[in-house]
Amino acid sequence: DSKTLLLSRNVGTLNFYVMSNQLETTTSVVIQNEESLAIDLLAQYLWQYRGYSVLGDTLLDALMVLSNWPQGVAFAEPELSTDTPDRGSTYLLTVTISPNTMTGGVTGGTSLGSINCGSGGVCSQQLTPNASVTLTATPAPGYSFNGWSGACTNTTRACTISMTSAKTVTATFTEMPKYRLSVTVSPNTSSGKVTSSFGGLNCGNDSSVCNVNLGGDVKLTAIPSPGYSFKEWSGGVCTGTATTCMVNMNAPKSVTATFFASSYQLSLSTTIEKGAISPFTGNAPVIQSSPAGINCGNNTGNVCNYLFARDSKVTLNITISDSQFVFSAWGGACAGKTQNDCSVNMTAAQTVTATFVLNKLNIYVQPNGSAGTVTTSPSSGISCYSVNSFQQQCQGSNSLGKTVVLKATPSAGYKFTGWSGACTGTTNSCTVTMNGPKAVYANFAQQ
Repeated sequence: DSKTLLLSRNVGTLNFYVMSNQLETTTSVVIQNEESLAIDLLAQYLWQYRGYSVLGDTLLDALMVLSNWPQGVAFAEPELSTDTPDRGSTYLLTVTISPNTMTGGVTGGTSLGSINCGSGGVCSQQLTPNASVTLTATPAPGYSFNGWSGACTNTTRACTISMTSAKTVTATFTEMPKYRLSVTVSPNTSSGKVTSSFGGLNCGNDSSVCNVNLGGDVKLTAIPSPGYSFKEWSGGVCTGTATTCMVNMNAPKSVTATFFASSYQLSLSTTIEKGAISPFTGNAPVIQSSPAGINCGNNTGNVCNYLFARDSKVTLNITISDSQFVFSAWGGACAGKTQNDCSVNMTAAQTVTATFVLNKLNIYVQPNGSAGTVTTSPSSGISCYSVNSFQQQCQGSNSLGKTVVLKATPSAGYKFTGWSGACTGTTNSCTVTMNGPKAVYANFAQQ
């Protein structure tokens, strides 16, 4: 019965390697049972013994060698023995996962090398003789550890091996029975979601995977939606207020995750009157909130919807930088308020509207446009224009507090009878201050 000894210059792969940086070579020699062996290696290299591997029915327990022979001297192996190898020898530890590495993993090792077998890890390692190695089997989610075979035979997840020779060990895992797990999200699926550590559960928000078949221990995680907080688990399987829960799927089970609104959205919209003189870019009224969040009306960083803490008080403040606009009215949760600020209690989601009108002056000729004319002398920054034969309008981007002088002139056959609206009296001249939308009527009558 023959064995084959493999020789190489590649460290950690086979039994011998050369103590210099050379390309890998591999050779083999036949070992006859209990027969002295002489191995001639290339003399220009310094070879060192690093353990052995054999082919055949029986593994060799040990191979006695003399190591670190000088260059030019043949590496001679006098005999095969079961004694402990010289210093520098190693034994190969090989780990196998059954049925495959997707079912679990094995970790362990010594300072010389470690085992991390599973999903592409290291499953074999050269270790020093007599080293004590503890291996730990860890099942993948949905699997259980069934036991060891080979150099280990126990069923506990930890196994200790003494490296008195090359050793092989197998860790066997078994898929656990699967049962239906059903999850409910309360008060509705927009309040949050529940995910599982494996198995694909993703219940709530935009996903409706709320029923899955799982085996073993699975961790559930409750994730609240924006504006919500997690309240509690219920259903008997999970209890408490922690956002995670471990469920042992040894039978069909159901669980409910309850969320509550921790904040509510305040939604603000504005209505701005546009006149014949195009007002804006960048000069629209701005509404901001205290506490900060709403910043509505700015071209940059425009935020008109924001989540505020439940039961908090939010004050909205209006800033008008372009005096062609004046605040007209609040609506929604601020309806009836007349000031430039409004406070809203966030006991629920709230909606607020704010209406702005142009600071403009409308001038009308009565009874018709042929009865007379009105000429205007506006201050700088105000423009007046004809809307039709009997109406004019004055407005401007910096009109607040400025004046427009009006002069009424009757047409032939008519006489001026007086002003009404924002002007009064019977003299044909009137001065109007622009501090809000106004209307003036010039009244004429036939003679």
